Amino acid sequence: MTPLGNMYIHFMFFLVVLKYEFPRFTIIIQTAYLIIKSITSSRRHFT
Repeated sequence: MTPLGNMYIHFMFFLVVLKYEFPRFTIIIQTAYLIIKSITSSRRHFT
C-alpha cells in the first residue's frame, strides 16, 4: 500500500464519519469557537 493510497483510505473514512457525525461535529465546532472567543475576549480585558 502506497502512502498516497493509505491517505486516500483515511480521507474516505473521514468523509463517512463526517457524514454520520456531522450534527454533533458542528455542535463541537460551535462550542469550541465560543470557548476560544471567550478566552480571547477575557485575555483582551487582562492586557
